[in-house]
Amino acid sequence: MPNLRSLFGLPVLSVDLGRQLGKVEEFIIDSQMTELKALLTTKPDFSQDCQNILETDGQNLFGALFTNLFRIGPDAVMVRNERAVEDLSLFCRTDCFYYSSRLLDKPIYTNTGFSLGVLADIVFDETTGEIYTYQISDGIFFDILYGRRLMPPPKAQVVGADMLIVPDAMEKLVYYVD
Repeated sequence: MPNLRSLFGLPVLSVDLGRQLGKVEEFIIDSQMTELKALLTTKPDFSQDCQNILETDGQNLFGALFTNLFRIGPDAVMVRNERAVEDLSLFCRTDCFYYSSRLLDKPIYTNTGFSLGVLADIVFDETTGEIYTYQISDGIFFDILYGRRLMPPPKAQVVGADMLIVPDAMEKLVYYVD
């Protein structure tokens, strides 16, 4: 299963035409932080016959909904055709989503004030977008010695500007990878 950080910068390729449509720049995660909803790309260079881009306030957010992805490989993200990469500006205007860059590297605390570490990465299912685990770092030294710890996504959590707050019971569910 891939993790989010490994996908940043990968090319987004069209399977039908064999063209690069952009590069992965960001991910959109649902408000419960249980699944990936879309990925954002650099602005695509569409051919003249492909007119699926809408102008919205001069600020377009291009990307593909997770349901429109064909495959996620180790070296590229594949979509079936150019129409999979579209303007997601209207989709992104709701408050029901988080950008991955605003979540990664945030400290995680329990609601009783115990620090669990820092959200280093998110592991997900490449076919459904379901988030399986959070990778938690205690710093580079501990990561090298012991590895990162994993935690399942909590049922309830608070995503603040500076940190994530999870239920106290999550402390018991954090484990090291063998």
